[in-house]
Amino acid sequence: MFEAYDSYDNMKQIFGMYTEQVEALQTNFSVKISDNRFQVLRAFLYGDYAFLCNVLGHQGAASKHPCLWCDIAKQQLSKGVPHCSVKLDSVTNTFIANPDWEPRVRSIAQMQNDLIQYNSDDKKDGKKYRNITKPMLLPILDSVYQIVPMPLHILLGLVLKFYNMLETTCRQIDRNDNESLYGVWKDASDQAEQANLEYEEAKAAYQSSQELLAAFVCEQEKKGKKKRQRRRCTTEEDACNHPLCAISGGYKTDVETLDWVQCSNCEKWYHSICVEYASSEVEQDDFLCSHCSGTVLSNLK
Repeated sequence: MFEAYDSYDNMKQIFGMYTEQVEALQTNFSVKISDNRFQVLRAFLYGDYAFLCNVLGHQGAASKHPCLWCDIAKQQLSKGVPHCSVKLDSVTNTFIANPDWEPRVRSIAQMQNDLIQYNSDDKKDGKKYRNITKPMLLPILDSVYQIVPMPLHILLGLVLKFYNMLETTCRQIDRNDNESLYGVWKDASDQAEQANLEYEEAKAAYQSSQELLAAFVCEQEKKGKKKRQRRRCTTEEDACNHPLCAISGGYKTDVETLDWVQCSNCEKWYHSICVEYASSEVEQDDFLCSHCSGTVLSNLK
């Protein structure tokens, strides 16, 4: 057990004690399959991403070329460019790198060459050399296909991808529903606003008609209202509009006071005795003079 942070320097100290043994095990150790057949063992590098980066001398996930199997750039990953491609070799019946595909598959020889160029560069700019900046801690690999990622990390990546797809789809559904609900609300709001405008117009028209009706009724009441007055008949000024006024003709000179009645149409005043209109009927029924009777009553109704 080595209780320390799994940094490159700490891992170099540990692996340095076993490098020769692992290399010898890979090159010299074989397993007997049958009487005349043996199978040489091959080593595979297995672990999480940070562990694999340290063993391969890679700068890690924040680098320009974060993939350990190909030289794809981070900008390409953000745009959805797929990783390296493989094809089935018809001769060996194994999967090999597809040379017609970009980005290119990494190789162990290329990694070693990148390290040499990096060390000779005074600026030490790792992104120019696919972010290989340190020696490989276990030089036992012949191919990048001997680098095995942890299944848990693969599953987490797949789950995250599907989760993001699900979240995007749900957000799109919510957005469509919100737009649909907003359309319904907007239509209802417009209809309510139009109904409110129509109500205000109808209210104003009703109030105007009420005012006109009240004015008409008031006018009709003024026209139809009979007034009874008592005056002293001392001079001829008390004569009424009747052509045969009893006062002006001197027929009723002994009468001190008289009842007057007004025509509902022409609003002229007459003595009740001149038009033979009983005093008890004053302010009870409409009165029309002889000139207006029979011609205006129908129009008043």
